[in-house]
Amino acid sequence: MKFYFSIFFSLIINISLANDSLVSFFDFSDKDLSLETQTLDGEWLFSWNADYENADYTSIIKIPGYWNQDKKLSAFGQACYKTTIKIPKTEERLALKIQNIHNSYELWINGKLVHTHGKPSLNPKEQIANWSPFLIPLDLDTSQFEITFVVANYGHRNGGFASSIYLGNYAKMLKDRDFFMSIDALIIGGLFVLGLFLFSMYLMWRHDSSLLYFLGFSMAFGLWTSFRDEKVFFSIWNSFDWELALRIEYGSLLISISFFVVFISKLFPKQNIKLVQKIVLYLNTVFLLIVVLFPPTIFTYVAISNIIILLSLVIYVIFVFYKANTSHEFNNQFTTISLSLLILLIALKLSHF
Repeated sequence: MKFYFSIFFSLIINISLANDSLVSFFDFSDKDLSLETQTLDGEWLFSWNADYENADYTSIIKIPGYWNQDKKLSAFGQACYKTTIKIPKTEERLALKIQNIHNSYELWINGKLVHTHGKPSLNPKEQIANWSPFLIPLDLDTSQFEITFVVANYGHRNGGFASSIYLGNYAKMLKDRDFFMSIDALIIGGLFVLGLFLFSMYLMWRHDSSLLYFLGFSMAFGLWTSFRDEKVFFSIWNSFDWELALRIEYGSLLISISFFVVFISKLFPKQNIKLVQKIVLYLNTVFLLIVVLFPPTIFTYVAISNIIILLSLVIYVIFVFYKANTSHEFNNQFTTISLSLLILLIALKLSHF
């Protein structure tokens, strides 16, 4: 009896020591945060199905990443992430840049709640989603601090961190954010202005219907871009409904693809492969109906199909474009340069998708 008791007691001690040995620590004490923005990518302490008060950190998880990458965990639920950060002594104000968390969270620093985004909760009915990017200024009076995220997701197919967390100088990060937002705004505004210009051209020369399809593409792609990366749309309407925003993002991409495929077929009718056009349009119609009619727990899986379609579409457009330029029927250098720049822009935007 004593033998079994000693084995049981040893197991309890070993498990306790194993849990105590879990460490998550980021040491930036030798970094100049006024010049270098650091990522908090790496291993964090993790507690599943918990809130801040009762979290029991018994495992490690990597950020960025989703907790349901562990097949034992559901995508829907709440989890806590914790780490300790050491920084150099500085009088400059620091900040955290949160880009994309699925899909609500609380930020705690040294036991104090400093920011709430949406409303995380263990109860799905009480949770409120919000995934707009946010730059959180930090008021720190110490060179070492503990940071905890309480993250809840009951809508997206993945729960957790879709992108990196950044730590750096607040003024510099604010300036960088404004710069990248202005770039996105310039692209979006340019697409809308180009679309309106082409529409005015169509009103004058009604025989060229390709202009209408490019108008549809530029408007839809510009709308999709406003919900990506820096998410310019949320700078105008930060509290916009999460589910509706997600439907607009997915739907506008599908619509822009459809318009672009038809635009290419109108521009290069002899080089276009009608079977490819029909397949893309039929699939996009089905996916769009799924986005409109089904809940996000289902329609967010459409993104997986979108990636495959987009990669195939880029290859197909380059193929059609190449055939058109090598033929003697098409020899417009202005159109060639314009479409090449457009394809490059699309490829750059989709590389972050």
